[in-house]
Amino acid sequence: MTHRRHMHGNLLCLFASALLFTGYVLEARAQTTYYLAAEGNDTYDGRSAERPWQTIARLNAAMLAPGDIVCFHAGDVFMGMILAWVSDVTYESYEYEESRMLFASNEPRGISETGPVRHSKPVIAGSVPVKKWKRYRGSIYSARVEQQVGNVFANGVQMTLARFPNSGWLRVDATANGTTDIASSGVTQAAGYWQGGQIRIRSTNYTFETRPVESSEPGRLRLAGHANNYPNNFSYGVKAGFGFYLDNKLAALDAPGEWYYDNQSKMLYFYAPRGADPNSLTVEASVYPYGVQTSKSGLRIRDLEFRNQSLSALKFEGSTRDTKIESVSISGAMTHGIEVGGTSASYLIDRTTIDRVNGQGILLAHSTHTVVSRNRITRIGLVAGYGIDNEHGMSGVVLLGGSDNVLRANRIDSVGYIGIRSDGSHNRVEDNTITNVMLRLSDGGAIYAYNENGFTYGSIWKHNTIINAPGNVDGAPATQPEAHGLYWDFRCHDMTAEDNRIEQTTSSGLFMQYGCYNNTIRNNVIAHTGENPIHIITDRKYTYGGNTIKGNIFTSEGRMASMYLQFADADFHPIGELDSNYYSTTSDNPAVKRVYSSGGEWKSKDYSLRQWQELSKQDLHSQEIFRQPASFFFRMNPK
Repeated sequence: MTHRRHMHGNLLCLFASALLFTGYVLEARAQTTYYLAAEGNDTYDGRSAERPWQTIARLNAAMLAPGDIVCFHAGDVFMGMILAWVSDVTYESYEYEESRMLFASNEPRGISETGPVRHSKPVIAGSVPVKKWKRYRGSIYSARVEQQVGNVFANGVQMTLARFPNSGWLRVDATANGTTDIASSGVTQAAGYWQGGQIRIRSTNYTFETRPVESSEPGRLRLAGHANNYPNNFSYGVKAGFGFYLDNKLAALDAPGEWYYDNQSKMLYFYAPRGADPNSLTVEASVYPYGVQTSKSGLRIRDLEFRNQSLSALKFEGSTRDTKIESVSISGAMTHGIEVGGTSASYLIDRTTIDRVNGQGILLAHSTHTVVSRNRITRIGLVAGYGIDNEHGMSGVVLLGGSDNVLRANRIDSVGYIGIRSDGSHNRVEDNTITNVMLRLSDGGAIYAYNENGFTYGSIWKHNTIINAPGNVDGAPATQPEAHGLYWDFRCHDMTAEDNRIEQTTSSGLFMQYGCYNNTIRNNVIAHTGENPIHIITDRKYTYGGNTIKGNIFTSEGRMASMYLQFADADFHPIGELDSNYYSTTSDNPAVKRVYSSGGEWKSKDYSLRQWQELSKQDLHSQEIFRQPASFFFRMNPK
């Protein structure tokens, strides 16, 4: 029977179809709109909503051309990976509408008439349903899955690759041969038990890394040697005292929520939550690495949902440009929500939601003139050891290089490490709200930049709100976490932090590492930091000074709120121009704390505002907050 649907329609899809029927043609060939629907048929021509294709495999076999439009029916699920090997193609939905609630003024409260029925976005699924489970032993069941499984979900919740211990950490006692051999008294299993498994280890305060286990014996692991094939190579070595766990062995499958996939037998083993029969649950296995994979430019992807990809929901590689990703929903990806590798330019990523990704929400490896705006990025990098190895592997938005990009009005919440990393030059990071970051790692910031390569300078961070950056040392030998609001790392210069509001950070509101210079810190409100509103490190081995620090408010309730100046020697190094700041000072809380190295020891000295003015000849118009009238605090707590 011919497939028919009532068309509420996506306007662009309808317009493209109208061009065909009225005889308008493009210069190369007629622009073609293709349709896909769960009730379609791959023997159809796919060129109308009445005769849609059914599968992504059929789409991938089509001979698309620049200017074509591919429409997926709203509310339907399409399993597979879109191979987008043609430039200037649009991928979107049809019959997707937001719901409307129409209330009559004379109706009783709670009675309403619903407008057009809301169709959810079409789903591009990286997972397939797993059924026909059979008992393997005890509460463990098995089922056949023909493709390599990268992740498992039960009733929409991510499960755990079989691990030991089931929670917490083993500890590195000692290492040998670089990082190849690890001694640990917690490894108690017989020789060969962990061969073919893998280690997930906290290699620094700010990284988790993963390596294969080559052989094992009680108290010792031998890891696969350094092959320089990232990520199967530790970037930072392995040191005594750090924590790790072992996983990806069937023998370790012994707890509810754990799974293991045997690639040789094609069998998936699963211990369902609460020991349930998995036939009573909706179990999905991630088998497709990407939702879209492409090296082409000019794509437009909008109003689609991508779910449960075993690597990245959207994967762009090579040199790409002029791509728009709008109103897309992403969840359940293992490594990235959106991965833009290589070099890119003039991207727009707008009004997209990214949720429950183990690695990074958005990666821009090296981009120019790109706008990342109005996105909601939540629950990123919250499973210790999952996602991506390296120092930005559990972060919301990561820009590793490029220039003239804008990251604006994004809402980022609940992230394992950094909220936004913005390397490169002349970028704008503004009007973002970043809450609850640094939840799994330490030594980072809600907004962070690094400049060892010499390319990070001249950016503006303005009007951002940062609330709660606690840091986490679980699995590390450190006893105190380190977490900052804004963090300019090694050699960042000519940067501006202006009109930001920063609250509840374990360490500083703004941290400026050694080698940073000519930076401007202006009109920020930094409140309730654990140690210092501003922490500046100066070492005369590197360029320093030339900073402007004006009009800032430093306040805390019952905690230190001193500007913290750290010098590599006993001399006082000029910081720059400081004035018109407001210090929350009391007899127990000096305005400035100076820490310096002298004779191989660290020493400190505290200064009241008056003492600081006399010493530095700076902050001559600065004031103490407790002397201000009540109206002054409206600036600190705007409605």
